[in-house]
Amino acid sequence: MKKRRSISIFVLAVFVLCLCSCSFGQSVYFLFFGSNRALTSLDGQVLQEPDFVDYSVSRVLYSALTPLQQQAYRLVYNSVFSHKSKIQIPKISQSELMQVMLALRGDNPHMLCLSREYTYYDGVKSCYVLPDYAFDASECAEKTNELISAAKKIIASLPQPADEFIKELYLHNALCEECSYSDEPFSDSAYCALVDGKARCEGYSMAFKLLLDMAGITATVVRGSAENTKGLSEAHMWNAVKLGSAWYFTDVTWDDPVTNTGLPGLRHSYFNVNEKELSKTHSGYNLPAGMIVSGGKYDYFVRTGLCCEEGDWRETVGQKISEAASLSGAHLEFKFESSVLLDEVRRELFANGELRDIVSSLISVESFSCSYSADPDVNVLHIYLDF
Repeated sequence: MKKRRSISIFVLAVFVLCLCSCSFGQSVYFLFFGSNRALTSLDGQVLQEPDFVDYSVSRVLYSALTPLQQQAYRLVYNSVFSHKSKIQIPKISQSELMQVMLALRGDNPHMLCLSREYTYYDGVKSCYVLPDYAFDASECAEKTNELISAAKKIIASLPQPADEFIKELYLHNALCEECSYSDEPFSDSAYCALVDGKARCEGYSMAFKLLLDMAGITATVVRGSAENTKGLSEAHMWNAVKLGSAWYFTDVTWDDPVTNTGLPGLRHSYFNVNEKELSKTHSGYNLPAGMIVSGGKYDYFVRTGLCCEEGDWRETVGQKISEAASLSGAHLEFKFESSVLLDEVRRELFANGELRDIVSSLISVESFSCSYSADPDVNVLHIYLDF
């Protein structure tokens, strides 16, 4: 699911919010990660990582499975290292196995795996999984190395020192710069996003999860639906991120500036929002038990001081325009306390010409151009200035 352009040119004051499809398919994904080490004991408690993976994977989805499903998860995870053709797992139903496979993919974006299909056999005392490998072992290892190298290059540039918010923000922005939205088939992995530079929503989400893992930040992917231009729900994926003790939603696909507006400037409308805000457009998802996405102080606009209330929005907007005076162009973002205030601000700034007055009072310029767009579901306004 990508969000298409929603632009209003200054003076015309026309605004439209559009969405289009981002389907990640109906088939269950199954995963492979190159290594010759395998755990064969049914009751084994270890998830063995290949030697070159030097970061901690946050397995939120694994933790939500039943004990038997967790056994199946461990067995499949470790067995595919050696391209095992038949994997014995404890007796679980086909629907329970589907949950295991989805958890495997969601928890482990560094695994570049197999095709979309596998075969399930239900035996008397146990079950079997026959994976369908898309690549041979050497090609899987090569692609995995390329992915990890691309991710490490981004991680190496993380600002230091930095708290979790600054790290997440840097990774969000880096991913938006590295990747562009693509409707091409099979463009749904972290490899597609970070190596090929083109991906669908699942590719964005998997890449973001991988980068957050490598930065030591707990996160997971969220599968659900989002509204398109006709108000219909279509398959979509985004992330839930834990900062401190609170969970937040981040939708990197919908923040991609080139994909969504065609205008320069990174967008943060869907960076660390709460469930109440995101549920206006996103639905059909199930969160692990106990996960409450309440948001809080790490909402992008709260943290950066760009939340505007009824009595102070002119001061906040004016201050940011003044700071942008030394730039030839600027992208300014503001979040308002209500949709009513957002509409009022758009009317005052653009229809009534107040933006022209504010710029003229702060900056000595003969002329300037302006366009704007908005994300009304989260009450965010984007202003693009060119002096």
